[in-house]
Amino acid sequence: MAGEKIAELEDGMQVDSTFLVVEKSDLLPYRGKEGYWFEMTLQDRTGRIKARFWGSDDGVSEIHESINEVDVIRVRGIAKVYDGELMLNIAQRLPDGSMSIEVVDGADVRDYIPSVDSIPWLRRGYDDLEREFWELFGTVRNEDLRRILSSFFSDEEFWKEFSTAPAAVKVHSAYVNGLLHHTVNVARIARAIAQGYPIVDMDLVVAGALLHDVGKVREYGISYKIFETEEGGLFGHIFIGAEMVDQRSRELGLPDRLRKKLVHIILSHHGRVSRGLGSPVDPKFPEAIIVAMADESDAMAFQYLNALNGQELKRKKGEFFVNFRPLGWLYPD
Repeated sequence: MAGEKIAELEDGMQVDSTFLVVEKSDLLPYRGKEGYWFEMTLQDRTGRIKARFWGSDDGVSEIHESINEVDVIRVRGIAKVYDGELMLNIAQRLPDGSMSIEVVDGADVRDYIPSVDSIPWLRRGYDDLEREFWELFGTVRNEDLRRILSSFFSDEEFWKEFSTAPAAVKVHSAYVNGLLHHTVNVARIARAIAQGYPIVDMDLVVAGALLHDVGKVREYGISYKIFETEEGGLFGHIFIGAEMVDQRSRELGLPDRLRKKLVHIILSHHGRVSRGLGSPVDPKFPEAIIVAMADESDAMAFQYLNALNGQELKRKKGEFFVNFRPLGWLYPD
């Protein structure tokens, strides 16, 4: 069933919709009175919300046991604000005596994973991002750089992996197509910076930006949620991406200095080593510095906008700012 989407919910709204169960707490007794309750984190493509189910008889235990993480459930309840946070309040039974929760058999959990098309505040869809990616690709005139870009992105299987991959588990662009969204933004920002300095190698800036996060296709996976792969946990996308680009550059016979520059851009794109964010080397030439700045700019802008639009922090209606401190080189620990 279609039903209400999480991003559309407001205080007092009646809800009858289906959601993916991401987390479920233990069954807990009420304090000072009979009854039990438990909490869940529910998800659809537009976001996540906490839900509390409560009741006064043994049926609560049966419902608790019947629901597992990764289940899709139909929920009938009411959206309520508690301590400044919007939650779903679910009574055990509806006025007609029917149960307010039921497990939906045969549902595809991937329909409940956020994607770029399902996040209203982004106001950009997959089709726009794909078109802009190839427009950026088309600005690269250096034949060697075009060859290595084509070897990755013109490969149908790799493009499918790249264009659907997330950019993170939770920090920024953590949704289907998130890596494509982040990459396009980084390339746009980097190109804008480089346009102010004609001496800079624009082709290297754009190619480096388009390739800077290719390792994330192997760092993250998607099932019912975004998760870090074993390879990603052991090596991280910086090492993985540098290895991928280095190997492909050697296979294609790219000039040695160009290969080194591309690999260096990937290795240094999290900024100075002293920041402790994963770069094993500091950016050492202008094109690498520009890509690192562009990467940081998009990640920070996303975190602020995500908070401002209620995805990570709840705010009073009408506010246009949030007191929010994201990860970033402006705020070193």
